[in-house]
Amino acid sequence: DHNVLYARDDDWKRLRSISSSVFSNVKLKKVYPLLMECIDDFVDVLRDFAKNGEDIDLKELSGNLSMDVIAKCAFATRINAYTDANNPFITNAKNIFHPNIFKIGAGLMMPERWLQFLNITSIFDETSNEFFFSISRELVKNRRIHKKAYKDFLQLLIDSENTDAKHEDGAQNANLAKEAPNQTESKTKARLTENEIISQSWLFLLAGYETASTAIAFCFYELALNPDTQERVYDEIQEAMGPDGQFDYDTLCALPYLDAVISESLRLYPPFTRVEREVKCDYQLADTNIKLKAGDLVHISIYAVHHNEEYFPNANQFIPERFLPENRHQITPYTYIPFAVGPRNCVGLRLALMEMKVSVANVIN
Repeated sequence: DHNVLYARDDDWKRLRSISSSVFSNVKLKKVYPLLMECIDDFVDVLRDFAKNGEDIDLKELSGNLSMDVIAKCAFATRINAYTDANNPFITNAKNIFHPNIFKIGAGLMMPERWLQFLNITSIFDETSNEFFFSISRELVKNRRIHKKAYKDFLQLLIDSENTDAKHEDGAQNANLAKEAPNQTESKTKARLTENEIISQSWLFLLAGYETASTAIAFCFYELALNPDTQERVYDEIQEAMGPDGQFDYDTLCALPYLDAVISESLRLYPPFTRVEREVKCDYQLADTNIKLKAGDLVHISIYAVHHNEEYFPNANQFIPERFLPENRHQITPYTYIPFAVGPRNCVGLRLALMEMKVSVANVIN
């Protein structure tokens, strides 16, 4: 209950405010160099496969990339998921990503008192959970003693204990270049306890691995099937690249066709296929006889909305052009929601989008 996913009411508002500030565009720029180090390793691995003419398991490789990013940016730990599969960080993470089926079934069907009797407190492997809790706890302790200029998400969470957190709400799409002008900020006196810092780091691991790795793999899949699209992305990247052969965070966010490709891939293959929300008060949907009561759960099928021909003609086809600036206004509001929408949308959406853009741009280049 110490993280933004499970918190309620005032606790949630405080945690959300701090988390939003940590994942703001300003803070992401600080983490960008760490992300680039992970991307460089990813490109090197792909280059070796290309030289040898080998087939690749793109889902596995993109999963390794996400693992490296999480380890480096959230836990200040450098690993090499491509070559060191037995690293304790990796083995414990995989235990968490593949929870015990019995525990899942018990959690869904058994009353709480039975779960307590069976000592089932979580569907996740508790030994692996404690592994990451211990890492975070030790890192927090050391950083409070040895104050250095770290630039990862753990440090940003620690710094939030002594600063005002800014809540930033941006546009709910992959067009990062246009997010900043639409942001509204409100200062909140907010601090994190040590347990909350540890819990946010654990959530970063849980929420950041499967979603990002799957999204990256599907995007490369569509680019492989559509060489003309791939060529157009390449041309855009080449034109925007600096004299040193690199592109910075702001340049990457301002590439409209790359943004359109990412958006269309997320439409076809949303990281979350559905989302649910609890109704807080009685409400009748406009122009219908549907009445929602407080406490009802509303399930929204993101996948179904994204593949609805009414909103996206030729919905099963990969057509990035529908997300270009001159066409984006034709998209009906709230029909493109890969990271959900509203106050409880995915707090790490900017990081996920940045990870996708950086990986695609560097591999295509």
